[in-house]
Amino acid sequence: MQKSTTIIGVLEMLEDGFSYNDIRTRYSIGNSTITDIKKKFKTMDVTLKQLHSMTPKMVEQMFYPNAHPRKEAPLPDFEKVYKKLTDKNSKANLYFIWIDYKKLYPDGYQYTQFKHYFKQWLDENHLESNLRMAINRVPGEIMYIDWVGDTLDLVYTDVPGELQTAHFFTTTLGVSSYCFVMAFPNEQTPNFLQGTIEALNFYGGVPKILKPDNTKAASIKNTKDVLILNKVYEDLQDYYNTVIVPAPPLKPRAKSTVENNVKWIETHLLEKLKGRRFSSFSELNAEISIIIDELNNREFSKEKGNRKELFDKYDKPALQPLPHESLKPYTYVIKTVPNNYHVEYDNHYYSVPHTYYKQEVTLKASYFDIIICDSMNHLICTHKRAYKPFPKYITKEEHMPESHRYYYLENKMNAESYKSWAKSYGPNVYELICMVIGTFRYEEQSYKSCNGILHLCKNNPKVFSDTAAKTCLESHIYNYTHFKKQLYNLMNQKKTNSSGTLPEHKNIRGKSHYE
Repeated sequence: MQKSTTIIGVLEMLEDGFSYNDIRTRYSIGNSTITDIKKKFKTMDVTLKQLHSMTPKMVEQMFYPNAHPRKEAPLPDFEKVYKKLTDKNSKANLYFIWIDYKKLYPDGYQYTQFKHYFKQWLDENHLESNLRMAINRVPGEIMYIDWVGDTLDLVYTDVPGELQTAHFFTTTLGVSSYCFVMAFPNEQTPNFLQGTIEALNFYGGVPKILKPDNTKAASIKNTKDVLILNKVYEDLQDYYNTVIVPAPPLKPRAKSTVENNVKWIETHLLEKLKGRRFSSFSELNAEISIIIDELNNREFSKEKGNRKELFDKYDKPALQPLPHESLKPYTYVIKTVPNNYHVEYDNHYYSVPHTYYKQEVTLKASYFDIIICDSMNHLICTHKRAYKPFPKYITKEEHMPESHRYYYLENKMNAESYKSWAKSYGPNVYELICMVIGTFRYEEQSYKSCNGILHLCKNNPKVFSDTAAKTCLESHIYNYTHFKKQLYNLMNQKKTNSSGTLPEHKNIRGKSHYE
């Protein structure tokens, strides 16, 4: 017999096109159980939506009207089964052993019941094989993040009689498993992001690690070899100075804390919300907040205390402080472009093309980007939003007039930049630049000379530049003026050689030939 959450979950995954292998991994059931649920559902005059509105007991009774085990059904010798499974040379698994069992006893137990009784026997006779390693959870270290699998139609829409589906975002923290839940109309990235921000505000601090489920809202790619975070979530990581480590896909034990939390919420929160109706998500979330507060303060059944007490005692003191303010959605600001073609937002200045000087623009600030549009709301440019105190001016080179661009590039250069630039004109130019830098007490004082020499090289053939540099090195004079003189001498020699008179030759006609 399967629980209602497994029954509905299997049907939803089948409807979404998941394979039997995916469903087996998610719910730890066999193919026969999946097929059994599928076949029974087809014979029922009921929809998935109607199953969601039923109580768990009603769903289970519909699919398993006779849930009591059949005492007359024989069971195999489980000791032999255990030896087969643990034999190093055997490739058998419990499922294939059950297939052999069903051949002998066609009316015997189905795989789920067979596995249930085998596990019971295993606990009684080989308890150690079913043990799991204990994990020492560090206070305030990890916040687990997930969506609850079950959804409920709870919120009225503008259409009479139509309800909007509520999706439940949940987190749990550290050693206390202190729980946060918030409902959203869908599971898209903006809501996943907003849920994370609201959870951090709820806890009043930032854990060292955020461990979301393996959702596209958090990571673009997450395998054993590669992790590529969603850019939006990566920026949240930087803003809150935390680390995001998504759980590995299809491995519930790697995120057992939040998986257990999801089951707990399905049992204690969703059951209380079923059948109720709310005018808005704000009203629904206000009610969720009341229920979750009650659940967090409920005494543990097997130990002293509750989630709230453990959170206040262990987790909260270990959290990093929150930033001064939370990330916010888009903010719109109208600005007039000043003569330095940078518009101000949040004590930083973002460039626009200089041709927009004196024009009115709209600056849209999101959590992570600055978007600047003209008066007709056409996009002008975008910048990544800056949070660090410096630099104050966020400038794109292409926004500058030509005269400003020269000084802008000059100010960005350093000794290594000039040496790297010099290499492109030849080994002698590179050595000359190294010598120029070395002649000054402070290398910054050499930058103007380096810049002047390299700009002369830029406008002349490389071979002349490198030859002029060689002459400077040989004469032990390392400055812009001497290099310029040597380069111009070479250029003048070239012009003189190219303007000489033609040699006399019998095949060359002179001007008298045409008289």
